[in-house]
Amino acid sequence: MNNTASNLILIAPWLLLTGLIASLSAYAALDLGKRMQSTESSEGRQWLLGSGLAWGTGVWSVHVLSMNFQPLSYGIGYHPVGLFAAWLAAVGVGMA
Repeated sequence: MNNTASNLILIAPWLLLTGLIASLSAYAALDLGKRMQSTESSEGRQWLLGSGLAWGTGVWSVHVLSMNFQPLSYGIGYHPVGLFAAWLAAVGVGMA
């Protein structure tokens, strides 16, 4: 078996996991967004926050998991402040 096929077999469970996370977060964000439209302004803001959190956290999670798919010849580290800033950016975009 060639190297590409063996890598695909190793990362297939991760690909399925990220697909599931992306699908569930998109569904939750769209559902919460639909609820936002059918409520008054103060409640709508709460639904918007929930929608942004769902979408942003889903995108962020898929990004972090995807960074670990391909084995690299050097180590990757994550800085907690950088991870939090990326999550905040994703949530902010999700609420836009």
